[in-house]
Amino acid sequence: MTENDFREWLERYATVAEQLHVPFALIDTQTFKHRLAADFDPWKDEHIIPHYNWAGLKKFAFLLAEGSAPNGEPAPEGPASFPTAYFDSRERIGWWFTASEVEPGS
Repeated sequence: MTENDFREWLERYATVAEQLHVPFALIDTQTFKHRLAADFDPWKDEHIIPHYNWAGLKKFAFLLAEGSAPNGEPAPEGPASFPTAYFDSRERIGWWFTASEVEPGS
């Protein structure tokens, strides 16, 4: 997948999220064979995040390869009005999307 292909896909994804007013969104990065360009974050902040904000997104998650999710608390990134989190397990994403605050056993 080229950078252009990825950006076009992401624009379509963000537009659909906005049209459907989804509360949660997930991108499974395991399906993409692509490395982000150096200028990706500023482009995303300008062209993608506004669509997610207009959609009323409450939580955004990335599914990464097993063992590669960074530690850290979900937090808004750039101009996002919602937290983003990184996971290496679909189960944990499902829990996070439906949980209010604290993970069981924490």
